[in-house]
Amino acid sequence: MENNYKNFDVKIALFGDDLVKYLVVAGSYLDTELYSKNMTINDLITKLLSTATNDNVDHVFFSIGKMDRFKLTNNISFLCETLMDKFPNANINVIKALIDENYLFIDGDNSEKKIMKFYNEFKKNGVNVIGKYDSLDFNLSNSDKNINNIKTKIKNSIYQNNSKTNFIVGGNKINKNTNVSRYNRDISGEDSTDYDTIYEFLDRFDEMVKSNNHYYLNIGTSFKPDIEQIQITLKFLGYDLDINGKYDRDTQLAVTEYQKKNKLQETGECDSDTLEDMYYQLKVDGFNDLDISKFIKSVGIGSLIGGIGSLIGGEAEVYLNGKVDIVGSIGGEALSNVNLMISDMINYGITNPYTQIGILAVFGKECGYIPKSEGCYDDTANSRIRYLFGKYLTNYDEKELNELKDDCEKFFDAVYGKESNRNWDTGNDNVGDGYKYRGRGFNQITFKSTYKKYGDMIGEDLVGNPDKLNDVNVASKAALAFLTKGKPASSLPEFTNIDDAVRYFVNINAGGVGSSENHGSAEEKAKLFEVIP
Repeated sequence: MENNYKNFDVKIALFGDDLVKYLVVAGSYLDTELYSKNMTINDLITKLLSTATNDNVDHVFFSIGKMDRFKLTNNISFLCETLMDKFPNANINVIKALIDENYLFIDGDNSEKKIMKFYNEFKKNGVNVIGKYDSLDFNLSNSDKNINNIKTKIKNSIYQNNSKTNFIVGGNKINKNTNVSRYNRDISGEDSTDYDTIYEFLDRFDEMVKSNNHYYLNIGTSFKPDIEQIQITLKFLGYDLDINGKYDRDTQLAVTEYQKKNKLQETGECDSDTLEDMYYQLKVDGFNDLDISKFIKSVGIGSLIGGIGSLIGGEAEVYLNGKVDIVGSIGGEALSNVNLMISDMINYGITNPYTQIGILAVFGKECGYIPKSEGCYDDTANSRIRYLFGKYLTNYDEKELNELKDDCEKFFDAVYGKESNRNWDTGNDNVGDGYKYRGRGFNQITFKSTYKKYGDMIGEDLVGNPDKLNDVNVASKAALAFLTKGKPASSLPEFTNIDDAVRYFVNINAGGVGSSENHGSAEEKAKLFEVIP
């Protein structure tokens, strides 16, 4: 496939479903291997997996979704990961669908909402979404205004440089979700519903959505906590029923009413589609209209640790135009650096205070707000080392590992250097590169290729002078470039609470799904800040 792009200075790949046939412009290439009129997400993944990695493509524009009926699946994150694997130097864009009057949309009036929800999943996984328009288009043709706007964006990309400095680094990927059982399974093993915060409620409800569990009249009492969550959600959304943990007739009727109102199949049973829609309504609609804090207190559920209203519109409010207030103990150099980072974020265009706190939480977890080099591991227990780097040290027994960690340079070569055999080009090809390009800065940027990527992006020679990453002014700009993947602030999700922002940036910084330990540490750092009007 590489040879098809050789005639262009900036290489642009187009593929996906039948929308892209309208979008070919001079200087772009329609990849017929990855194009099909009826392309689905699974079809595209299959085709991508059978193609070679192409690091010569600068921009990818693809269209997908119509043949999947814009249904959310775990495969969206897998598709994004696969695209980043196959086009490691490309700026990857998904084109929001355009559908004509002949497209039968089963959700009727909810169609645009469902489409927006579908494409927001791509945005969460680091892919740009192209197209600010209603997807229903009655004049779909080569002369259509929306088509021409997209073509203009593609044409403009031809003049964007080919230096590979504005794109995602191979290896920094969002991990795919694991598949879940199609049979009812216990979500938490609990026999009662108890939530310390509304975020725990939402996290557990999300687990129910992903489980593919199916709840129905007189289902066994082993699913009492799940049914309590369904009943609480229905109560949030205005339906009159008792919260008793039993899928009784009142619950069945409330579910049927909900399905009818939201144009779902009226079965009275909570299947995965109904749960998914309820979860969406809970976050987007219901939380803006109800005093969740008072409601949960009235039924005696949870201790309601502060911060609930930052998501739900209850006693605390969402302040998208607010500012970050430092409420924890931060002083001296760390305090000065925090203020510098907030200023740099604002200059970058990151003005959402929840986003700012999410980023600050990562910096605090990594270095306590003072940029530094990753330290040697000679005083670290072998069990801890294997927890951190286990798969790169499988050939070392305990005695050999003790000897290795006593030599700092050799240790970093073993876990970061060429001999670590990572599945992407780290740039650490010479002896000593693992040590030379170990973690530095506010968020411990690692590997030579990553130093070059983000050094080029901010105009600093980090390869020639890696210790520059510990200069606070350089560290701040490099860390922001890393966490935004070099994309504009407008490409970030619009966070309305601190927890979601922290989770998002911990995962980005980890290059996938961050460990529970990383999430916990960042959440603690987030408590140092709050949002005020």
